Amino acid sequence: MGNEIQRRVVGYARVSTRDQDLRSQVERIQRYITDYGLIPAVEGAIFQEKLSGASNQRPERGKILRLAEQGRIDLVICTKLDRWGRSLKDLIETMNFLEAHKVSIIFLDQNIDLSSPMGKMLFQILGAVAEFERNLIVERTSEGRMRAMLHGTRSGKPMHGPLKDLPEKAIIQRYKNGESIKALATEYRVAPNTISKRLRINGIKIRSWKVA
Repeated sequence: MGNEIQRRVVGYARVSTRDQDLRSQVERIQRYITDYGLIPAVEGAIFQEKLSGASNQRPERGKILRLAEQGRIDLVICTKLDRWGRSLKDLIETMNFLEAHKVSIIFLDQNIDLSSPMGKMLFQILGAVAEFERNLIVERTSEGRMRAMLHGTRSGKPMHGPLKDLPEKAIIQRYKNGESIKALATEYRVAPNTISKRLRINGIKIRSWKVA
């Protein structure tokens, strides 16, 4: 991982629940700092948290980011990628932030140093994966909206099945005979708007006094 002498360092350790022990992470980070002759940037240089990985509240990690912004650290030591980032998006964003402030980060378990050529390549790969994930999300959202339009629901999940499965002739006749849209929708387990659309498509005028 190269010569880290004279670099101002902090560590970050996290476990998901209060019942878990931070000791092993802290000891490994402390050993690395000692072995490489690094300079702790602040007193109590290893920041520790007991929070779920999905939590948006990471006050101790936030302190590290503020130290980076203030130009008070050169290096962050963490045992694993998933201890630092709560998601791939979060990992990319925070590593970008550190890089912008000329702060490197080392993950001991994966033997990754983001200041090294291999680390920089990994960073580029992670960025490409994150972009791929974003594109998938956009595509799935677009497909969901299209399904919603086809099925007359907000989620895109049909309550009854494709519209063509509805017995339109029977629905039209029963509506003409005085049954309400709400009653028909309840029976066929679709949104009332779906029944209304089917009726309009077939040229049936909706009764303004009993739409529901």
